[in-house]
Amino acid sequence: MQTLSKNERLSSITAIGMLFKAGRSAFAYPLRAVFLPNADITQSRILVSVPKKRFKTAVARNNIKRKIREAYRKNKIEASFDIAFIYVSDSNMSYSKIEDAVKKLLAEILNQSKISLSNGENI
Repeated sequence: MQTLSKNERLSSITAIGMLFKAGRSAFAYPLRAVFLPNADITQSRILVSVPKKRFKTAVARNNIKRKIREAYRKNKIEASFDIAFIYVSDSNMSYSKIEDAVKKLLAEILNQSKISLSNGENI
């Protein structure tokens, strides 16, 4: 069953700080992803951010966050990453465009992690 449980959400202040301090970035319009491999967890954890500067009403922000979480839930990766999805567009995109961006970002995250592991880099 595809679910997005509480333990799949990134909420620890220290983990979020470490993610933005040491994480790598990928971009697929209208989303930017910051990610960091985490060996301490068994499944990926996500954080979704929609800036108040671009969307003044909470209804609009929550609608976009709901679309991003649903797109991630349907296309989860079986790896242990901390991932932050940041919405960068000024307009409310359709679910299909957001889902395409999430798919591209998840593929890019897996691709970048394989490249860095094969080169022997520490992330």
